[in-house]
Amino acid sequence: MANSTFEQPLSKQQTSFATAYDIDKKEMPGKFYIYPEQAPDGLWTTPTDYARFILSLQRSLKSNGGFLTKPMANEMVTPILAGSDAALGMFIKEKGGEKYFTHTGANMGFRSIYYGSCSTGNGVVILINSDNDKILNELVNSVAVAYNWKGFYNPEVRKLAAVPDTLTNNYIGQYHCDQPALTVDIIRKNGVLQLSARGDGNFEPMYFISGSSFFLMSAPNTAATIVSHDNGKTYSLVVKQGDKVLFIATQKAKK
Repeated sequence: MANSTFEQPLSKQQTSFATAYDIDKKEMPGKFYIYPEQAPDGLWTTPTDYARFILSLQRSLKSNGGFLTKPMANEMVTPILAGSDAALGMFIKEKGGEKYFTHTGANMGFRSIYYGSCSTGNGVVILINSDNDKILNELVNSVAVAYNWKGFYNPEVRKLAAVPDTLTNNYIGQYHCDQPALTVDIIRKNGVLQLSARGDGNFEPMYFISGSSFFLMSAPNTAATIVSHDNGKTYSLVVKQGDKVLFIATQKAKK
């Protein structure tokens, strides 16, 4: 990984770097933010260099030809706790019967994602210099389709519902959840309802399939429903994955 460094800040001799941009496409002051936490936030790299890391780990998983021994590589991609997908420095996802090690990245003005197969040479690395990360999963899925990654991406066709503004206006506001501690903001932007649960100003459109149920492109496998209580005095946002309730956030009705 000859084009990677943990140098913070970059030296004046280092001129080959991407400028960071915020959610409104504005250049970050100083072109990028300097992070003192070098381990989680300080790596400067390229997609090609990061792909070398993925390829080497894949070789280690097959034999001792990578930078790790095979037992150590297997330990690295094994979830720590039963029922968890968190391994050593990465997450393990199963798609189409195949296991992938993966992680996302988020620094101010930069976003990233990578996938590497645990059993084949399939993999992808995407780095962007923007806080707007909506394109990342779309690009990953496009690569999976183009290179025939079996079962990785199985799009579901859903019919959208036409919901009047007189109804969805009631959903606008801030929703709070105590466990886990979470705040969800719903606004109307560009004529459509949009949601953010990260507090970073990164909103994404809500796609309604009924008058109260919707999904997000970033979380297509979760079901979200807004429930009215006490004749519209209180609203709840209920988010499920399968039969499991992930969280319930509540908004008091506007006065």
